[in-house]
Amino acid sequence: MDISFILVRILRKKKRHLIENDLRVDLKLTAEMILIMGDLTAPAFQWFKELCIKGYLALRPYRHHFITLVALMLDTGLPCFRGHTLEQLNARLKPDASEAEAARYMHEVISRCAHSLRTRLYDYIQYQQNSIPY
Repeated sequence: MDISFILVRILRKKKRHLIENDLRVDLKLTAEMILIMGDLTAPAFQWFKELCIKGYLALRPYRHHFITLVALMLDTGLPCFRGHTLEQLNARLKPDASEAEAARYMHEVISRCAHSLRTRLYDYIQYQQNSIPY
């Protein structure tokens, strides 16, 4: 699973400059990953969703610590740490949402990403730009 959901960035090259792309992939959840679990209704996929949601909910109370760790990496020059990384990270952790609301949000993220065209396009771009096979 790709953690771009947490760090928010996907970049592409254009005229020798890296620019932020509006092609956002919340979680990289490919058809192959789903196939390994069975399908979207399989018990293994349901368990995967449950574990993702539990992990997300477990992180939320420690968001300040997690954000501090990410802040330490801001000066690395990595493209995923540009712009408003910390604000976006905090917003994605839904600090004002109840646990039930946050769980629903994460469930929606997973559902939206299953068989996402954006994921396939992202893999294709990575292959074309960086020769990373998909």
